[in-house]
Amino acid sequence: MKRILFLSCALLLVALDVRAQPAPWQRYTIRREEFSVMMPAHPAMATKKAMVMRLGKERVQHTLGAYADGLAFTVLCVNNSSPRESLDDYLEKEIFTHAGWERTSEHELTLNGFKGKQYNLPNPVPGTMQIFATRNHICRF
Repeated sequence: MKRILFLSCALLLVALDVRAQPAPWQRYTIRREEFSVMMPAHPAMATKKAMVMRLGKERVQHTLGAYADGLAFTVLCVNNSSPRESLDDYLEKEIFTHAGWERTSEHELTLNGFKGKQYNLPNPVPGTMQIFATRNHICRF
């Protein structure tokens, strides 16, 4: 009887240990796009075309999102082909005019040879944004 009780407890501990381990992040790509992203769960995705009046053109925008462990993970990637918009111009027109990202929290980044920047959002819900300019896109994580 003690042996059965011991084995039952051991199996329960193993099962609890397996459940406590987070799932591995997986790489997701968008067909015919130049980037991929690691996400903790299968993301939802929306694609739309938006008219950018200051550039005089429509721009394709992909938005991906996933939730895991009480956190929201989002990726916004916009086409930035001819005429190209600089990362600084995009930040000024699309980020700083619409949100509360702190300019003073700026950090220069480089990822796989692409230059980017990181900003923090203190309130009401804290967050971190990393944004990169690739050959044909501006991607915000």
